[in-house]
Amino acid sequence: MLKGQCHTQETIAKMRKSHKGKYHSDEAKRKIREARIGKPLSSECRDKISLAHKGKILSEEHRNKLSQSHKGQILSEEHKRKISDALKGRVFSEESRAKISKACKGRIISKEQREKISEKLTGRTFSEETKRKYRENLLRLWQNPEFRERRVKAIVKGAGICPTKPEIQLENILKKHFPQYQYNGDSRLGITIGGLIPDFPNVDGGKDLIEVFGDYYHSPKFIGDRWQGGELGRIMAYNSLGWRCLVIWEHELGELTEEQIVDKINKFQCRR
Repeated sequence: MLKGQCHTQETIAKMRKSHKGKYHSDEAKRKIREARIGKPLSSECRDKISLAHKGKILSEEHRNKLSQSHKGQILSEEHKRKISDALKGRVFSEESRAKISKACKGRIISKEQREKISEKLTGRTFSEETKRKYRENLLRLWQNPEFRERRVKAIVKGAGICPTKPEIQLENILKKHFPQYQYNGDSRLGITIGGLIPDFPNVDGGKDLIEVFGDYYHSPKFIGDRWQGGELGRIMAYNSLGWRCLVIWEHELGELTEEQIVDKINKFQCRR
């Protein structure tokens, strides 16, 4: 096609028919690619290409070739923005989600990329509908043993040393007076309840547990809007799942005697 020359739809159809079944050598393909590099396509041309590919199902071999050709390609900020705009509001099927998840599995995200993601999400507010969908999706994922194991390991690793000094102090008291409550703060027993890892669940069949709250990490200043991080919120979260919860604070373990701690647990047990 000569530069600037326009063809009728009939002529284009004839040209396509004449080229059908013809194969170009690798050298010819390379020359075609080089000739096209840097030449911007008009909006009309893009629309035609998009329309021609609409609904077209690509083979696995074709997908792999496309993936290989794009590997290592550096996209401009404008290009990234256009891709982001095109994907906004798009609803993916369960099959598509599964494919994306499989493709991302095992992918290592660099520190720089994590910082960029964190920066973009900082200060962002989500609608109640988005929050509800996120909660429902997270609860669904927690039913998967493999996902639950990965998340628990990540939580324990991020939390640092387990058990903490207050947890060790309470564990010593429980071993003497209430052996049915065993330590699970690092998920050593594999017990999770609604995405939460209880510190001392009852392992004798009772649906009750004891949580140890650090004065700093469970203070209103630290937990912010995370209502489950507070005493009342944590108790309500467990109650909604059919579990009774007693919270013992770090300062209580320092201020109360062992007898007073035992008395508090006894009173909790009597409220069954």
